[in-house]
Amino acid sequence: MKKSLLFVLVLASAFHTADAQFNRGRFLAGGSLGFSSQKTNDISTRSFSFQPNVGFFVVDNLAIGADLSISIFSFENGKTQSFSFDPFVRYYLKPGIFGEGSIGFGKVKIENDQIGSSDNSLFNWSVGVGYAWFLNDHVALEPVIRYQNSKFDDSDFSTSGLALQIGLQVYLGKR
Repeated sequence: MKKSLLFVLVLASAFHTADAQFNRGRFLAGGSLGFSSQKTNDISTRSFSFQPNVGFFVVDNLAIGADLSISIFSFENGKTQSFSFDPFVRYYLKPGIFGEGSIGFGKVKIENDQIGSSDNSLFNWSVGVGYAWFLNDHVALEPVIRYQNSKFDDSDFSTSGLALQIGLQVYLGKR
């Protein structure tokens, strides 16, 4: 019985500690690495992405911020390289589960053996769900699964699909 009570107290303490990380006035900074497999205009692709980010908790559990998204897509006859600025909104549920959405704009370079090379503007959006798994009071690993969509101007080229990302966030400021 004592062991069960101790376990419940430790578990409750962990949730309380995690909850304090998402208070109004705090900051988050970090980034994520991602790999995805997508279908692009009937061509299977693989991609790698890197997204450093920074955010601010405007109210408890609600952060707004921005990330820079750098992606490389490889496909059978070529590749694309993109860079975008993506404002985001993230809402935390208890005990560390969060949902987020972003909309962004940027540039993409498309290289294709069949049609040559082109530079385009891009518009993208994504929605996802993740979990903040705290390693200590300030640092969390954050696996995220998201649906993302990108449309490139001046071409019929677009991408969409699911992506799995692993992020590392540092939570700063007064608790």
